[in-house]
Amino acid sequence: MVIRISTIHVIQVLIGGIDPIMFKEIAELAVAYRSEVCGFGIYGDTEIGSNEAKYFMSTINYLKKMFMNVAIYCSRYSTIDTLTRVIKTCGSAL
Repeated sequence: MVIRISTIHVIQVLIGGIDPIMFKEIAELAVAYRSEVCGFGIYGDTEIGSNEAKYFMSTINYLKKMFMNVAIYCSRYSTIDTLTRVIKTCGSAL
């Protein structure tokens, strides 16, 4: 199978609807096709449990290590506490 991408893309993942293994596989594809993928967006309105969070975090750290742009979109239901926790846990760059 040949995959051909002709434009630059941002991969966006609904984190509440995916398991950590699939999340990692999508991240690895983004890195593998980095000439066509300019970023990795994570969004959703589902809070991730602490047991799963470490697996998602390892993937986010992998993306950062591979110099992939990562954007985390917070839900309209997010509170200041949630936003602060995401920034502290995942890191932030302006």
